Formats: sequence, C-alpha cells, structure tokens
Amino acid sequence: MEDNHHFNAGTGSNLTVAGTVECDASIMNSAEDFGAIGATSGIKNPIKAAYRILLGSQETDPHGRIPPMLVSGNTPSDLAVDPSEMITSKARSEWERWKTVIQTEQQPYGVTNDNIVQDTVGAILCTVDGEVAAGVSSGGILLKPTGRIGEAACFGAGCWASGARDSLNAVACSISGAGEMIMRAFLAKELAESVRRPDCDAHEEIERTLNKFIDMCARRGSDHANAGVILIVAEHHEDGVVRPRLWCGFTTQSFAVAYATSMDSPPKAVILRRPNRESDKSGLYITSLPLS
Repeated sequence: MEDNHHFNAGTGSNLTVAGTVECDASIMNSAEDFGAIGATSGIKNPIKAAYRILLGSQETDPHGRIPPMLVSGNTPSDLAVDPSEMITSKARSEWERWKTVIQTEQQPYGVTNDNIVQDTVGAILCTVDGEVAAGVSSGGILLKPTGRIGEAACFGAGCWASGARDSLNAVACSISGAGEMIMRAFLAKELAESVRRPDCDAHEEIERTLNKFIDMCARRGSDHANAGVILIVAEHHEDGVVRPRLWCGFTTQSFAVAYATSMDSPPKAVILRRPNRESDKSGLYITSLPLS
C-alpha cells in the first residue's frame, strides 16, 4: 500500500509545509514488541524501517543500553531512496494550491477537502494459531510542520496487538484519523483492551470507546473527532479452535476495508458508508465482517 500513490503513506504522501515527504509508521506483534519511525524522509517503505526497529527491540545490548522503540529522522541507508522520488505530481499540486490559499487568505491551520489524500493505511493479521500483529503507516496531514510526528508512530495510538493470556483473547487493531486527538486518547490500546474479555459484547465496547473519543474531542473544542478502526479478535474456544472476528468502526462518512483469509480467495474489498439517518445521532458506524 505504501507503493500506491493513491494512499497517504510512502510514495504519494502529503507534503509538509516545506514541500517534503516525512513519514510515520509503526508495527506491533503478539508479544507487544513494538517498533516505529517518525518524521522520516527518503524511506520508500516506512513500515520496513519500523519492523527493523521492532526486531532490534527484541535484542539484548551487550553494554546494557535499552533498545529504542521509536526512531525519528534518519534511518538505515539501505532502505533509503532519493526523497524526491516519493513526491508525486498530485501531491505537489495539492501542496502548491493549499499553501497559496493559506498565504493569501490567512486560513486557519488545518486544511480539509474531500479531494485531498488523507488515507493513512493500516493492516492487521491473525494466524490459525491465534498469533496477531498490527501496523500503520502515514504521510501525515497536508502542510504539517516539519518534524511533526503523528499517531502512526506513537505507542498505543496508531496500532496495538496483544496475544492471548490468562482468560483474555488475542487482539490487534489499527487506527487512522485525526492524529493529535487519537494520541490523546491512546485510542488503539483503549479499543483493543476493551474487547479482550471473552464475555464482552465487542460491538458495545467499540461503540463505548469511540463515543468516549468523540466526547473527549468535544470537551477540547475540537471538531476533528475523525477516527477509523480495523480490529480483529482471536476468540479461543474450548475445542482448541481459534475463531477470528473482524470488526471495523468509523466516525467519518466512509471507510475502505479489504480483507482475506487462507480459506477464501480472492480478497474482498468494500467501501463502507455511514447511513445518513436523522435518528442516528451518534455519528458512528460499526460492523463485523465475515471471515468464512
């Protein structure tokens, strides 16, 4: 997905106020090992660099140093490309257009438009043994300050994964949306932990957590309560079989999801749209997608 210029991740990402690409990405596994990069330029596939940080966090340093979970700025040169290769003509055109608007009309910071690429990408997986993982990758908001790091690089915000333990199910989730608000809410961790109990109603818990997020945004006077989540729960049954359930929820008008299983091909893709009903005051759409 980072190679597809239609997404706001890797090549084709939104440009900073300085006209450069700076990417964030993170990845997490069942053991809660985590790796992330932030505000990184010239990395064609940021998630690969984040995965390298994750692997490094599993190693013991002979000198007793604690390995990092998040690295910003420069990353390994073997993953690097010329930063200009990641700037598409569409991204440059949008940057020029909106920078001119802000400079000439003194618009408030925070550009929003249906034609602007805002699609952070995320992925989650569950194996037949119930192992889970989650990742997220983003180019951030258009015209962001140089050096800004968003939720895609922050522990507990952009993605979360945790394996089964005690009586709790394994779970993985990935988040996109208004980064600063998502970071304040630790939204990925909050959502994942809310659905781990075998006896919980996942729909109710996702609804409760997203409504809590919306309320938090309102208390802070923000009208950017935008969030979309994909979440998988690996339900461990008494017969030893792991049955995954895929959920998604969002507060925006639409949300694109693609999914596949080893038992069913080809992959399925759907663009979900929130019904425009006067009776629906919550502004949420939550559903479970069939995996078999």
